[in-house]
Amino acid sequence: MKLRRILAGTVLASSVLTLPALAQTVAPLTYVQPLSPNAVRLVQEKLRASGTYHGTADGVWGPDSATALQRFQATHQLQVTGQLNQVTVTALGLSPAALLTPPPGPAAATTRPGR
Repeated sequence: MKLRRILAGTVLASSVLTLPALAQTVAPLTYVQPLSPNAVRLVQEKLRASGTYHGTADGVWGPDSATALQRFQATHQLQVTGQLNQVTVTALGLSPAALLTPPPGPAAATTRPGR
């Protein structure tokens, strides 16, 4: 009877100890910031300069742009995710702030009437 309690306690303790390990296998929650057409154009231009993109730098992210990004990641020994992440942005020689800052233009300079 005492041996059963010890074995039951051991099994219970080992299953409790593995729960945190299981929780760590879940992918972390991430937030993806959509890029403006101007930022996409910058990325496409950098991919063209690297020789991995042969399309027009038109600011529209499509299958050719995604494939070029994957090629760029592979040729630079980066993890091939097809996602524009910090490491890839740095390898492209771009600034994350430049990609997320809207270009100056009429929309940025508008004010409300009467002001």
